[in-house]
This record gives sequence, C-alpha cells and structure tokens, in this order.
Amino acid sequence: MSIASAIFEKLAQSGGITEQFVQGFLFSLFTCLHFYRNNTKTKVIPITITKAIWSCISIFVVYNGAESLISQCDKIQPGILFMILKSEGDKIKHL
Repeated sequence: MSIASAIFEKLAQSGGITEQFVQGFLFSLFTCLHFYRNNTKTKVIPITITKAIWSCISIFVVYNGAESLISQCDKIQPGILFMILKSEGDKIKHL
C-alpha cells in the first residue's frame, strides 16, 4: 500500500493518472478485502492492513479529490465505498 500511495502521489503530480488505472487499482483492492474478509478463519481484516488501505485512500483523496474517489468506486459498483466504510470504518480511528 505504501508503493501504491507513492505511485498515486507521483502520477498526480505529473498528470499521468488515468481512470482505467484507478479503477483497476480500486477493483483489486476491493477484491482483496472481500477475499480476506470471507476466506480467513477470523473473518476480520487486521488493523494494520486496514490502516495501510485507509492511508493510501487518503493520499488519493488529497491529490485527486473525494469526488474523484467516489465516482471511480461507483463505476465499479454503486455504493461500494460506503459499504466498506460501514463495515471497516470503525478502524479509521487507529490512523
């Protein structure tokens, strides 16, 4: 997630970020979260992983805006970001 954060930062500064890249990244992120949540014994995503994800998303929002994040997430599945916030949002306090 640290590498992804750095990529978003560099691409945003150079203007080279594309919608297809962001959608691919977010889709992979959501797929990993879904897999981790449904295919582990505890069915809980560890706080360290959640912190890394929220930090990466925060960097994306700083450089690209919240509206951009919401619209890209909605292109994958309408309301998916808010579903994740509802299930994992309580861990934001650990950031």
